[in-house]
Amino acid sequence: YAGKKDQLPKAIGAFETFYKSNKKHKLATVAQFYVGQLHHINKDWKASVRILEPLLAEKDTGFRQLVFLVGDSYHRMENWEKSAKYYMQFAKGNEEAQNADVALHNAGVAYSNLNKPDSDRAIAAYELLESKCSASPHLSSARLKLGIIHYQAGRFAAAERPLSKIPPNHNLKPDADYFMAWASLDGGKPAEAAKRFKALHKRLERDVPKHVLVSNANLYQGVAEYDNRDYVTSAQTLSGFLKRYESHEKMDEAAFNLGLAYKELKQWEKSIDSFNKVPRKSVLHDRALYESAWSMRSSGKIAQAIPYYSDLLDQHPESKFANTAALELAEVEFETGGVKSGPDSVMRLKKLISKKTDPKLRELALYRLGIVEFSLKNYKGSAEAFEDLLKANSNDLAISSAWQAGEARRQLAQMSSDTIRNREYKAALSNYKRAINGVSSGGGNEQQLQQQALLRIGETESMMEDWVASQKSYTRFIEENPKHRLIRTAYLGLGWSKHNQENYNEAITFYTKTVKDGIRDDTGARAQFLLGECFLEQAQYVKARTEFSKVDQLYAFPDWQSKALLEMGRSFALENQKSEAKTVFNKLIEKYPKTPAASVAKDQLVRLN
Repeated sequence: YAGKKDQLPKAIGAFETFYKSNKKHKLATVAQFYVGQLHHINKDWKASVRILEPLLAEKDTGFRQLVFLVGDSYHRMENWEKSAKYYMQFAKGNEEAQNADVALHNAGVAYSNLNKPDSDRAIAAYELLESKCSASPHLSSARLKLGIIHYQAGRFAAAERPLSKIPPNHNLKPDADYFMAWASLDGGKPAEAAKRFKALHKRLERDVPKHVLVSNANLYQGVAEYDNRDYVTSAQTLSGFLKRYESHEKMDEAAFNLGLAYKELKQWEKSIDSFNKVPRKSVLHDRALYESAWSMRSSGKIAQAIPYYSDLLDQHPESKFANTAALELAEVEFETGGVKSGPDSVMRLKKLISKKTDPKLRELALYRLGIVEFSLKNYKGSAEAFEDLLKANSNDLAISSAWQAGEARRQLAQMSSDTIRNREYKAALSNYKRAINGVSSGGGNEQQLQQQALLRIGETESMMEDWVASQKSYTRFIEENPKHRLIRTAYLGLGWSKHNQENYNEAITFYTKTVKDGIRDDTGARAQFLLGECFLEQAQYVKARTEFSKVDQLYAFPDWQSKALLEMGRSFALENQKSEAKTVFNKLIEKYPKTPAASVAKDQLVRLN
């Protein structure tokens, strides 16, 4: 053979003939080993294994490279399990032997390539090579692979140790620096990562301009600058990348990240223009459409976000952003189209809710559905949406949802017949009570809603004519919120509860508290009117007329003014002062002719006449 490849077949044949014909000869196994070795040289890995592996059963063959050749042949055949086994069998404890470094290096590769990669054994093989074969030409490759294993496992500091030991002039040094930069970026050190990517890019651009990493280093320099919130520099770097590498395979990633940088800089048009450069076939296209929609919304062009949401749903129905986009599209359609677009929003939200989607997203969709249905005055649908959401026990939306469900049920009660009204008020009460008993996160307007829910409980109990319960609720509200902006409403409600229990003195006290600040609103007008009623019901006619006259003189609310005049007229009639009663009734008819009180006044005049 003598190293002449054209003689390999003859040499193999000669050795094979010898050992098969002379099986008991002392050189038979030697000849068999040579056959396997020559097959290995000839890259016939299967034949090499077939000839050499049986020799492993022989004792004291003296073939120092036998185990290595078997392991190496299996390695070339990508039988990682057996290659790792024989490589380690050959090298462990035999680290000074020829090819021990190759065996340790390749064992690490084999362990990493198993169906279930064994990173621990791969690390052990590489570290054994590091410690025992310091002069090996495979040391830098082992260190690179060791660093990558640590990086992929999230052990970023551990990754730097082997990577930093690769010599400056080694051809794997750029790869090592590249992964060290990634270790910095993924390790939460974006400023350090940006410097490393930038230094690598400059060095490669100067020394090895065609290196595969020269462009990638530039791209991820811009990404690292973005992560470091240096948006201006990031935009400059990524813009330069797109100009320099127009047809780069990662152009989509650069355009997308440039769009993000412009978005942070509130340069909305540039942001959208960059997102538009992400091709449809890109894995980032769905997110680019989503971010474009948000750029439009952030710029105030809310309606113009709709096409981006629609394209995302049409082109990427399986995208992880699809459900969120469906929710936000329904929001935008309703915001821009109002009640007219409400039915479309309802349909879109119900479709989203029917899917097996992220629980949090489903909760948001139910919440939005409740809002839209309420706006459409479909109070039943609104209440059901909020109550469905409450079943999820979401801490984030529980208080708000309970409040909204209560409001929807309250509206239903006010629209319903007697048989249904009480049932809906009870449902409203249940929701309001859930709101006040919820645990506030301290954010948003939860505390305000809980205060208002307590007030609504009092109002609802009043509507159900449960005066004792409403009295307790109003009293609690006043005690807990003495400076609340709706304190006068609570005074009025408490006065009404006392009034209906014929506790006139206390009712008068709270009605007086309602009007004492001189605020001329509907609440004040009603309280002032009810002051007159308290005196009228006690047959204190002069005092009653005094209070009723204040309604007509001080409050510009025709409904209450006309009612007050009607009651003044009645008070005169009850005292048999017919002339005065007629005068008041005629005044009422003249001043407020279109009110229900005017119709009653006409009937009263007929009776008086």
